[in-house]
Parts: sequence; C-alpha cells; structure tokens
Amino acid sequence: MLSRLLRKPAPAPAVPAATAAQPQPQPQPQPARPLAPRLTQAQERAIEQALRETYFRNWDRAYLDSPDGQRDIAAITKNRYYTCLDHIVPWIERVMPLKGKHVLEVGCGTGSSTSGIAHSAAHVHGYDIDAEGLEGAKARARALNQTNITFHLTSPTGLLTTITNNHLAGSLDVTLLYAVLEHQHVQERIDTLQTCWNLLRPGGLLVVVETPNRLTYFDGHTAMLPFYHMLPAELAIMYAPRSPRAAFPQSIAEAAAKSHDEALERLARWGRGVSYHEFELALGDLNPLVVAHGYEPEVHSLCQPTPDQSHLQAYWKEANINVPVAFTRADLTMILRKPA
Repeated sequence: MLSRLLRKPAPAPAVPAATAAQPQPQPQPQPARPLAPRLTQAQERAIEQALRETYFRNWDRAYLDSPDGQRDIAAITKNRYYTCLDHIVPWIERVMPLKGKHVLEVGCGTGSSTSGIAHSAAHVHGYDIDAEGLEGAKARARALNQTNITFHLTSPTGLLTTITNNHLAGSLDVTLLYAVLEHQHVQERIDTLQTCWNLLRPGGLLVVVETPNRLTYFDGHTAMLPFYHMLPAELAIMYAPRSPRAAFPQSIAEAAAKSHDEALERLARWGRGVSYHEFELALGDLNPLVVAHGYEPEVHSLCQPTPDQSHLQAYWKEANINVPVAFTRADLTMILRKPA
C-alpha cells in the first residue's frame, strides 16, 4: 500500500464512465486552505523516540536500522500524518467542515490520523486494542500540544461495547475507519459499521479510508499476490508460503503450528479485502448514502488507478451493477452521510 502512495500522482480523472447511469455526489469545492503546520525537527525527534520506546519496542533492531526499517519509521512518524493533513482532511471538508465537530476513530493506532484530524476538529476520541501503539499516539499528541484528543485502550472483544457505553447514539459528527476494516473478521466488520453508523447524528459522516477491495485482482496489502483477496481462508493459509513477503508466510506458519484456528485468526489480523457486500448488510441501500467516492482530486493524488481497478470499472458498467462507484477503487476510500 505504501509503495502506491509514493508513486508520482497522475491527473485527477473524471468519475468513471462505468457509473454514468448512477447519480453521483457533487461536493462543493472548498476555498484553498493553507497547509497545516509541519513538524519541527524537535517534534519529529520526540515522536520517533517515543515510538521507538513503545510501538517499535519489540521490533528487530537490525531491521529498524535497515533501509526498509527506516522507511517504516518515517511512514509512521510523519508520512501518514501528512497524508491525513494534506489529503484526507481537505477531502472530508469538501462534504462538511470539521471545525467544531466531534470525531471518533476506531483503530487509531499510533495516532497519525487522529492527530491530523485534531488540528481541525473540536475533539477526537481514538480507540485501539494495542497498548504500545496508544502510548506512541499519546506521545505524538503531547509533542504537538494537542489537548483535544482522548485515547481509549480496550480489549478486542470489548471494543464496540466500550465505544457504545462511552458515547450516546446520535451524538457524533464523524466516525472514522482508517485502514481498519481489513483487519477484522466479517461479522466484526458488519458490527463495526453498524455501531459507527448508529453513533452518528443525522447528517453525520462515516469516513472509510484505505481499505483494500477484495474485488480487485492484486493483494497489495498482505500477501503481495494476485487474486489472494478472493481465496477462501483455508486455501489462503495453504497458499501463504508462496508470498514474496517473507514475514507473512513465516507468521502464518508459526500460527498454523499451534492450530488451524490460530492460523485463521492470524490471517484475519494481517488483513483481508473488503467489498460492498459487508456495507450493504450493515447499512442497506448504499446509493443514497455515498457522498464522496474516492475519485476526488485529494484522494486520487495519493495513488494512480491500477489496471485491475480499471477492469472492475468496465465490468461494473457491463453488468449494470447498482452499487456506488466508490466500491470500484482498489483501496476503498469513501464518505457516507447519515440521512437527516
């Protein structure tokens, strides 16, 4: 996924012709906005040191000192933060200004997107199940002098219960799922989507970012193999040794040595593709709900269209699939608005 983010941006495309028969959202252009403040060298050093002591604490030292490790550190320390500041925040504000708004992020990790959005929102609640990642997120917020963020550590099984206990239904303006849904089991995804939707006030936004689409051909998130998203879990476990990504087959093999159930769990947490099917089961007819489809310039500038994405768009048209164009992107990135 990160390799795609680093490609030279291509010109923003028009909405694909495959969806010409479908009504398309028309977000109003927003005035040009100045870039949010860049990290100072002191802030960048403080965040990196905090992440080394928390999130990266158990990572292999030799790997962290390698070029790949340095790229991972840079990505988590600053690159993902700037992606949110410079692309995701202005994209959301095409639909609704964030000033004065209350946001909840599920799976906030080390706080890259949490801090990015907190520059614009009134308050952000970030939930995660990883204590080390949350410690890094708190250190990031301290380095940025952000006092409008509350972080919550929960257990995997208690995540949604904790969220619903802490927030009244209809009390939030935005719920954010940033690179989260692919790491859940199917029922967890459906439950998460329904919970996030129920927490929104009428007119509130459910924002989904960078979730790999199982309907495209290449798995560029987990196995780095063609068609891997589409394999049933049992076959995906058996085929994992063919992945060129060394850490992935090793991790699956270690889990499989314990039990088949452990291998299934490990595979799910590494991440598998998602499609419109879970969204329909959770929210019903999606056509009136999607108000930003991920082909807007702010999102398109993150990555060029992939060949399999173009093929999917063509099939969408040929098969007359009555589902929003957002679900043809290789990485699902969309905004859904709750009816007023």
